[in-house]
Amino acid sequence: MSLQSTIYIIASLISAATTLLLAIYARRRRDAYSAVAFGWMMVLATWWSVLGILYLLTNDPSVAVILRRLEYIAIAGIPVAWLLFTLRFTRQDWWLTPTWIAALCTIPILTQFIIWTDGWLHHLWLGVGNS
Repeated sequence: MSLQSTIYIIASLISAATTLLLAIYARRRRDAYSAVAFGWMMVLATWWSVLGILYLLTNDPSVAVILRRLEYIAIAGIPVAWLLFTLRFTRQDWWLTPTWIAALCTIPILTQFIIWTDGWLHHLWLGVGNS
């Protein structure tokens, strides 16, 4: 393993630990106005960091592809969670209707469809290896 990979793994471990602690803190303070949205955003950030670490540590290409695809759950979900947290934090709740939230989730859902069907359907994903 190269020095760059080692430094990246250490930084990702620190990131994962920090965001996990923040998610736990938000869970304990869930009575605060925007704590639930913040907690979900931190859970997704932890997911992203942990899977990035596992990706770097794996030597099996098929496992690497699965880890990358699982990582995209957080990659596609964090922008939506961040926007929901921001709207909640600034108390602009009139935006938070079920229809609007469902509309926001269409891009992450389409991203998941593209990622998981790439190897055998369309080859649109230009990321790590196609299976």
